[in-house]
Amino acid sequence: MSQSVPDRKSPEWAKWAAEHPLHKAVIGQPSKGDIQRRVDQMVDWISQGLPRRMRLRHAAEHWGISERRCDELIKAANDQIRRTWEIERPNFMAEQLDRLEALYLLAVERNQLNVAQGCLNAMQRMTGVDGTPSVTYRAHHS
Repeated sequence: MSQSVPDRKSPEWAKWAAEHPLHKAVIGQPSKGDIQRRVDQMVDWISQGLPRRMRLRHAAEHWGISERRCDELIKAANDQIRRTWEIERPNFMAEQLDRLEALYLLAVERNQLNVAQGCLNAMQRMTGVDGTPSVTYRAHHS
């Protein structure tokens, strides 16, 4: 669980401080950059699927912060994740189609025809060419 912070004059301090560079005992009042690094780490923990209780424990151990402060960082991390995905549907579809086309070309080049066919099928489903209404069509006409 959470280990205690060694005394600054102890031989363990340098090693501990190197392992906990964003801990309040090391940095004191965090700068905007320190806070952003904590938010970025929280984004990583969320992306890895860590449950809230583990994020709280990690934040307390690594940063020496309270549950309330951790919840503020979780909110900031969720906002950052949301901003990453705020993209218009047509742009998102174009990016996905572009990725599928690149994967299709690579699959053909490597003679992985099942993968190539899967790419074509996915592209057809996304655009509605397979006979089903496309995602864009459903979103704008439902």
